[in-house]
This record gives sequence, C-alpha cells and structure tokens, in this order.
Amino acid sequence: MDIISDMKKIGILETACNLAVVGDSSAVMEKVLPYAPFPPINISDFIEPITDWLLGFNKKKYMFFTPELALIEAMAQKADGLEAQIVIPADLDLLIAENIKQNLPKSMPVSVLKEPFYPIDFRPGNGIIVVCGWINGDRLYVFKDTFRMVRHYRDFKGKMVFIPYTITAGENVSGDWIEVDERTFNSNWRDCV
Repeated sequence: MDIISDMKKIGILETACNLAVVGDSSAVMEKVLPYAPFPPINISDFIEPITDWLLGFNKKKYMFFTPELALIEAMAQKADGLEAQIVIPADLDLLIAENIKQNLPKSMPVSVLKEPFYPIDFRPGNGIIVVCGWINGDRLYVFKDTFRMVRHYRDFKGKMVFIPYTITAGENVSGDWIEVDERTFNSNWRDCV
C-alpha cells in the first residue's frame, strides 16, 4: 500500500474516506501511519460541509493543488456552472498523472493543468485556490510538491484556502510532507466549523 501515491492519484480527502472503511485494521494502520496521519473521524461525513463552505465563497472556478475528486463531484451535484482545474506538479510521475486524467469527474468541466501555468480567465473575482493537507498542533502540512505550487501561485490576489483532512498533536510522518505558513491562506476550513 502506497498511501502517498493514492493521495496523489485520487486526492487526500478521497483517500481518507477509503481508509475510514479499514480503519480498525491494525495491519493497515501500521502501513499508513509512518507516511500520513490517520483521521480519528470519518472524513466522508464532512465532504458535504466542506463543499458548502467552498461554495459559500461564490466562485465559479476552483483550482485544486491535489486531485480532490470527492469534493469536485460533491460540488457538481450542488451547483451548476462551476469549473475545476487540478494543477499537477511539473515532475509528477507520468502514471499518476494519467490516472488523474482517467478519473476526472464527468459531472462538471474539470481540466488538468501542469504547473507552473495558470488556467484561462482565472481571476480573484471568479477563482479560488484550494489546498488540502493536515494540521499538527498549530502547524499546517502539505506535500512537498504542493508546497512548491503554493509558493509559485502565491502572487494570486484572490482567495487561497486550506482544508485539513485531520488534526493531530505531535505526529511524526515521512518526508513527503512539509510545513506551510498558515498566513498563506485566507481561510482554513477547520476554523469555520
């Protein structure tokens, strides 16, 4: 089980939802915990509230730095006229990139954009950047390549929001994660719950 690869293929939230199904398996947890913290709650119960929170920003274009397929599908069911772009790292493994493209939801326009490019007609008035990760104490963590994208797109003058799939205290995980400055984000979903 390569949990990081799964998170990069289908999204952090979708992977967390899938893990909730096998969360009582100690064998699975032994394989997961060194690489990603496991949420003590079933994140699938929060997909709808997260979706409502994102839609509350009244934007039409959503740019995701991880392929959050569960969120994109939920958003498409609740609102019309939305577009999503999934930005993939320039150095993303070709098999993972192909997997993302093959699994794009059909319920709304979704495109894959390779870093460092911007979507067409993506402005602060109509667009929002969505970043997923986790919180450890008061520190926010994202993938290393997501961190690079956050830095690359930091000049975007619109909203950049953070959605943590879990909150932990004192967790140690693999080097796939890196701390990002909380001041980077206009809003954090957990602060609004």
